[in-house]
Amino acid sequence: TVHVHREILERFRNEIPCTPLSEKAYPDGSVRMELLSFSLPWLTESLLRFGTRVEAIEPQELREAVREAALAVAACYSEEFAGV
Repeated sequence: TVHVHREILERFRNEIPCTPLSEKAYPDGSVRMELLSFSLPWLTESLLRFGTRVEAIEPQELREAVREAALAVAACYSEEFAGV
């Protein structure tokens, strides 16, 4: 399950070839989607390209995988690793 912000919704639908099992629209134009995906690592990397405009909600394993991947990306840009 992911929460997709309105401004990225069309791009998300075009770029993520997962089958939506359900969708719930919110008044602000965002959508919560339950997706069918066969690869957690693939979905994790795919969600990262949307930054803060897509949030992994469930399962907890996906949410944690996205969090860990985002922290790893942020670590690449820390001053400690600058120019490495």
